[in-house]
Amino acid sequence: MAGLSAKMDISVMKARFDAAEPKVRAGVVSRLNRLGILTASKLRAGAPRASTHLSASYHSINGTVSNPTVTVVSDVNYGSFVDKGTKAHPVSEEGQAAIASWVVTKHLNLTDKTTGKEITPQALAFLIARKIGKEGTKAQPFIDKAIDPAKAEAVALMKTLLAEVKI
Repeated sequence: MAGLSAKMDISVMKARFDAAEPKVRAGVVSRLNRLGILTASKLRAGAPRASTHLSASYHSINGTVSNPTVTVVSDVNYGSFVDKGTKAHPVSEEGQAAIASWVVTKHLNLTDKTTGKEITPQALAFLIARKIGKEGTKAQPFIDKAIDPAKAEAVALMKTLLAEVKI
């Protein structure tokens, strides 16, 4: 899978986890899985609306009692570029085609003020790519806003586990 991958792993506490009652272990995994679902949901909600494909790409892969982890992933590879922005850089033909597809999906119909003719998606993609080539893209931070609360929740979960599991 491409793009973001955030893994919450309690293997550092494996001995305590393995020594816990099955019911406690199942409860910990259930809480980890809920935390993954919540984090993916916050990423979907926080992703910029211009990129519905990006927001839809976030999901979690649940852990099990035998593998007490949960991983939040994105199926696209450009989320960090949207989040952090980019410096000026050339846009490939493939990139321009993706921009043109986005223009069509977003129903961006623009008219040239001097000629009165509609600007084609390919022409608009060229103009957007040219601007990216000169200025880069502005950061639209959303990942840390979703991940930071999950980190706090994971720490709380670990404290709960330490309190519940006595060796």
